[in-house]
Amino acid sequence: MFQLILLGITAYILLFEYILFRRIRSRFYQKKWYSLFVKLYWSIILITQSYFFIYILLQKNVGSYIDIIYIMPFHYFVLAWQYTLAFTFPVYALYFVLKKLYIKANAYYKNLLKTNNRQNIKNLIVEKNEKKKKILSRKAFFKKSADWAFDLMPFVITTGAYGTMMLNKEHFTVVENKIKIDNLHRDFQGLRIAQIADIHIGSIVNGEYLKVAEEAINEIKADILVVTGDIIDNLYYAKEAQEFFYRLSKSIPMGIHAVLGNHDFFVNPQLVSDTLTNANVNVIRNDVSLLKRGNGKLNLLGLDYPIFYRRQREKRMQMAKKFFYESLKKVNSQDPVILLNHHPDEFVFFREEKIDLVLAGHTHGGQVCFTKDRESPLSFGSNFYRYYKGYYFENGTHLYVNQGLGHWMPFRVNCPPEISVFELI
Repeated sequence: MFQLILLGITAYILLFEYILFRRIRSRFYQKKWYSLFVKLYWSIILITQSYFFIYILLQKNVGSYIDIIYIMPFHYFVLAWQYTLAFTFPVYALYFVLKKLYIKANAYYKNLLKTNNRQNIKNLIVEKNEKKKKILSRKAFFKKSADWAFDLMPFVITTGAYGTMMLNKEHFTVVENKIKIDNLHRDFQGLRIAQIADIHIGSIVNGEYLKVAEEAINEIKADILVVTGDIIDNLYYAKEAQEFFYRLSKSIPMGIHAVLGNHDFFVNPQLVSDTLTNANVNVIRNDVSLLKRGNGKLNLLGLDYPIFYRRQREKRMQMAKKFFYESLKKVNSQDPVILLNHHPDEFVFFREEKIDLVLAGHTHGGQVCFTKDRESPLSFGSNFYRYYKGYYFENGTHLYVNQGLGHWMPFRVNCPPEISVFELI
């Protein structure tokens, strides 16, 4: 079954590559270097598709070679190209289908006018001949520009996706927040909590990416590190994930605490949990950990993702509410409560209880933001989520939604990978 799905995906991508070739060929057919272009294009397609196929089918045998300095850039390029084609083909196809429908509708309308108002149309054309020429030339310009934009779209997006994967430390954003918590013991005053989410350790996020992230996290000098889900995408990289968290645990005085996200459940929640536990990570699954510092105490509550209802929002919310209220019974109500939850939607009922701070992820901050205005449709996440990026405060409860440290779709616009830092006051 897996091989059939892989063949289907490959055929789907090859179809798009062929359509792209046909469209680009029409522009360069009479150029001197056309034959070179054809050979180069199909050579790249053959190499990238072969590599992708071999990598997916024989990952356990070839995976160890990917971290070689000469292989990694090529590996990232292939993944960027495959992801881009898979996600842009529907948009590309929709544009040209709508364009064809428009042309046919326009031709039908003109034919109808000619039949019913032949003389009137003739007089109108004579009277406005010059004006029409300008309109036609303008239309032709916009049509040609739109066609060029859509033809170049896969190449532009691939470049952006490749750049997103080839990050260095300066590309991570560290967001500092001061959070006032009532009834916070003086021994917890000034506690620094670092939050990461949505790492998606796998074929895209691994190796050098994790080393850079580790360096950035260590520079923060946090007392606690919390991880709010979607940690491992591919169990082949479990050992690498374990080593990453084990190294981090040595520099975090009060430990690393994590909850699981939907991607962790897709993989295998128990194996992901075991991998993290073996790296000195405290995985909290519908439970409470009591943190102590001096004479102070603080509840750290962590919830599982209701994976069985991931496509049914209302049922998912109901199951999350059940997890929440069952876990809340274990909380020492006299001490502050920090809640770790993968999905931010559940904040609507968290804020109704005595929860001081909720830390979530899942949304990746929308990944594509053409404006700083969170409410604008140009910030992609606002079209799907009520809470999706940054800080919120409602009914006396703080919420922070992390933009994600990694990604499974390697493309971000004005939404860099984030490490959030909270100083409790």
